[in-house]
Amino acid sequence: MKLTINGTVKAVQEPKTFASGFTVCDVLVESGSNIYPVTFKKDDVDEALALVAEHPITLECWLNSREWNGRYFVELKYAGKPEAAPAPAPAKKPLAGRTTNRIAPPSTPAPNDMPF
Repeated sequence: MKLTINGTVKAVQEPKTFASGFTVCDVLVESGSNIYPVTFKKDDVDEALALVAEHPITLECWLNSREWNGRYFVELKYAGKPEAAPAPAPAKKPLAGRTTNRIAPPSTPAPNDMPF
């Protein structure tokens, strides 16, 4: 099941590398009054390490569960960032008239006016 989590990055934990070369990193995301550990695997670990604590974030995650020796485990795996909607094009202002920044010369010089 795919979920979208909106929240704040609480912490980025140190990545773990196993003997096989497989790397994982957990990011704690605070949403409301809950903190969710989201697991970043393989190539996504670099993206997790680039996250900064206390910054807002929106993530898509896969909710997975598994059974092992009669115990059940639940995991949130990083699925990517949701695609942002394209920004609307700025509205064009109608041309009301042309204005210039030219200064008009005085119509008649003042008496005893020096040109310099």
